[in-house]
Amino acid sequence: MILIQVSLSWEILLDYLLITAQYPFWKTCPSCGHHGQRKDVLCSSCGGKPRKPRNPEWSNKDIAYLKLHYPNQGAAIVSKALSKSHNQVRDKASKLGLRLTKAATHRVIHSKAREYMLKNNPMKRPEVVEKVRQWRRNNPAAVQKMTDAIVRGNQRWQMGNP
Repeated sequence: MILIQVSLSWEILLDYLLITAQYPFWKTCPSCGHHGQRKDVLCSSCGGKPRKPRNPEWSNKDIAYLKLHYPNQGAAIVSKALSKSHNQVRDKASKLGLRLTKAATHRVIHSKAREYMLKNNPMKRPEVVEKVRQWRRNNPAAVQKMTDAIVRGNQRWQMGNP
């Protein structure tokens, strides 16, 4: 190793140059150009995969379509029409300041949640339904107490209504 007492940074630079000269297995990643990768290890910055463009190209026609249809239809339908991912459409709409209308929000978000709950409602499972029936048969006093509380609550709520 060559030592030059000019400064610490020069020593580090010379050490680096000597290491790279002694170890020829250090190379530049062919995918992303990152320097200092071993031949038998994938690059840590790209993982050996080709780089994707960070900002996908949006043509004026795509942006016009997005502005026209996104507020009323949502990202799922627009992404299929433009052949872009759901996240790309949502990100671009957000950058353009586009928001879903109330009707679209209700249709896209709330109706999907309602469908999911109807399909996956645990109270509709046969074993749960049978368990509730059995409990109701075994506890008629508790069932009557709950029914009375519901009726009293409804009467109190409807007191001022004709």
